[in-house]
Amino acid sequence: MAGCGPATILLGPARGRNPELILDGNPYELLGVEADADPREVRRAYHRLAQERHPDKLGALSEQEQREAEAHMQAINQAYEQLTDAATQDVHADRRRRKRGRKALVVVVWGSVAVLLAAILTTQWPRWVSAPEREAATRGRSGADSPRTLAALIRDTKDRPGDSHAWELRWRAEAAAGLPNDAAKSLLRAVQLDSGNVALHEARARLAVNQGDATAAAEELAWLRANGFAARADAATRH
Repeated sequence: MAGCGPATILLGPARGRNPELILDGNPYELLGVEADADPREVRRAYHRLAQERHPDKLGALSEQEQREAEAHMQAINQAYEQLTDAATQDVHADRRRRKRGRKALVVVVWGSVAVLLAAILTTQWPRWVSAPEREAATRGRSGADSPRTLAALIRDTKDRPGDSHAWELRWRAEAAAGLPNDAAKSLLRAVQLDSGNVALHEARARLAVNQGDATAAAEELAWLRANGFAARADAATRH
């Protein structure tokens, strides 16, 4: 239970049931409970404060300190009475129900969004890869007509981890195979190895936009614009 600090208690003209007490705050703050606290939390907070703040437990006090301690204890008692009033408890119960309802709604909404995104990725991902990219993914390093399997391209990156072209072929093959996360990692590695390759930056920007990766998209779009390729950056966002 996250509590609030106690309300400030001042002595002054008569007000309400306690003629000497003015509360600068509200009963929730005074008892250190949240506004939607249930009766058990209110009761625990009250008993704790009663034990801590009762004038008889504070030792030797001056006359002024005794009056202030008694006023504080009276305020605690009044706050407890107010929050345990039947009508007030009904208000709290209704507030807790609304809060639980809002949490349940958030869970349902986010679950629906996750399902929708999964469906989009599953059905639409292969369309994000252009025909030339799919074709290039099946060709070797030299661009010869002999087809290359994804497994072979993965072996190439293991054999030549510093070869950006091997990583480029691998990401295209992974994209064509419907493996968006693997493709994104391989493309990032290709960009890191060949940081001046505009085509790779554009491809990563387009991929990030389509995947909804705002961080990667912003990074690549900023690189393209900073290096004089604003038109390519704009094209990547429309892909």
